[in-house]
Amino acid sequence: MWRMPTPTTRPLRRVTLLGLSIYSCVLLAAALPAELVGSRPLAIVKLAAGYALHAVGVTPGLEVFDGKQSLHAIHEMTCFRVVGEGAGRVVLYDDLALCRERQVEAVRDPFRILQMRSLSAAFVDLNLQGQGDLTRAVLQPLFLFSDYYCHTPAAEQAKVERVSIEALYLGLNLQDGTSGEVPMRGSRDCKQPTWAVGR
Repeated sequence: MWRMPTPTTRPLRRVTLLGLSIYSCVLLAAALPAELVGSRPLAIVKLAAGYALHAVGVTPGLEVFDGKQSLHAIHEMTCFRVVGEGAGRVVLYDDLALCRERQVEAVRDPFRILQMRSLSAAFVDLNLQGQGDLTRAVLQPLFLFSDYYCHTPAAEQAKVERVSIEALYLGLNLQDGTSGEVPMRGSRDCKQPTWAVGR
């Protein structure tokens, strides 16, 4: 049964609600990521909130649901140079100069977007794991793209037996805002489902 609040419970509720609101705002201000704090007034609010919480023994900004590893870098662009080797040597794809000259551009072509996303993920995994088995799920796009380049008309004309891909990954460091690059390369015999890293 619902009861009308008495005059003594109303002020207590208001004080409790005000206290919870202030506490929530202080937690939010103290937990702002450093990347979002651009202006000096906001930085002062963040520091003051952090100090106030520290004074009562609360640490702001702790990850509660950290099911994924936090990002340290943002992918800006990846460029590729694909070369077929066989009876002749033929360049099958090349936009590597864009990344070497740091000409980061908005990619609109659906093929380039698919290639960049798929091969970037595969090369990053190869860089970390060093395993070239193209039957692994994360490396299957590398198998498909290398197979595609093994059988393009230009590749068949040059009787291509091996495809080499050189990649340049550009990323933005979230900690200090610097830009960096990771060169990656490898090759594949068109008849084998394995990737030779660094060849």
